[in-house]
Amino acid sequence: MSKVVDSYVSEMRFDNSQFESNVKTSMSTLEKLKQSLNLKGASKGLENISSTAKRFDMSGMGSAVESVRVKFSALEVMAVTALANITNSAVNAGKRIVSALTIEPITTGFQEYETQINAVQTILANTSSKGTSLQQVNDALDELNTYADKTIYNFTEMTRNIGTFTAAGVDLKTSVSAIQGIANLAAISGSTSMQASTAMYQLSQALAAGKVQLMDWNSVVNAGMGGEVFQNALKRTATQMGYNVDALIEKYGSFRESLTEGSWLTTEVLTETLTQLSGAYTEADLIAQGYTEKQAKEIVELANTAVDAATKVKTFTQLWDTLKEAAQSGWTQSWEIIVGDFEEAKSLLTEISDTVSGMLNTSAEARNKVLSEGLSSG
Repeated sequence: MSKVVDSYVSEMRFDNSQFESNVKTSMSTLEKLKQSLNLKGASKGLENISSTAKRFDMSGMGSAVESVRVKFSALEVMAVTALANITNSAVNAGKRIVSALTIEPITTGFQEYETQINAVQTILANTSSKGTSLQQVNDALDELNTYADKTIYNFTEMTRNIGTFTAAGVDLKTSVSAIQGIANLAAISGSTSMQASTAMYQLSQALAAGKVQLMDWNSVVNAGMGGEVFQNALKRTATQMGYNVDALIEKYGSFRESLTEGSWLTTEVLTETLTQLSGAYTEADLIAQGYTEKQAKEIVELANTAVDAATKVKTFTQLWDTLKEAAQSGWTQSWEIIVGDFEEAKSLLTEISDTVSGMLNTSAEARNKVLSEGLSSG
């Protein structure tokens, strides 16, 4: 027992040589680990990283980012401005549309009303000797107004020119049909309302002279309405009335020269052809006048085509003109109700003129009397 205790005591003594040997072995192992990890230049590597990081310049990237930001800001401004302009244009267009269909027709309708009143005066002066009454004139103008509302052509121009037709000696009914015929002819020829108005005026001058001459026909051609369709229609009517048009054209060399030399395109030929183009006749009516069934069918088909061309809206411009004309004509009727027709307006406005003129004259006389008494040297 004592031997075992002694042995434990002796083994607990500090074995310095063994400790040093173990430490040496551990240091050797750590050195090998260090060499394996290559940590010798680690501190220097970290120093290089720090130095490189300090020298690293981010200003170029920042400038690029800033440039991109500015460009995107410019695009944003442009987009917002473009959208604002589009919105403003749409709003302004809407305002113009509303104004053109609500406010402007009040003024233009009044102008059309006054044109109609003046036309009534002219028509009555030229047709009253034939027994035409004011009611008949109003009915004729209402017919033209209704026609104008359905077409792309202007009632004011029609009203102005119907006065020149009646002044040329054409009766009221024929004048209305002739005006409609010219408008239909313009439609089938692709002419504008302004060109149709020019043709109406020029033909009215020809009617006053009793026949269409080369100068008049040139105006019709310049208006785009002197094509083969109109020429054939005129020749057919003239032939029916007894003129040998083909022989005259052959004799004088052309359709144009035959107008002046042959003198076959008279007032009757022109107005009858225009009446046919207005769609006033049925096939039965034309057969009763002496046309063949084939000719009657051709005339009616041509008239239907012309009416269709005048009344069917095919472009936005025509749509806009038609809408404005309808709004304007509505206000023309409103002004006629407010002020009155030709006789009513004449009576009302004359009475107002006499009353106000009397008041103004009385005031002027009193003022001039006081001035004369106070300032006159006599």
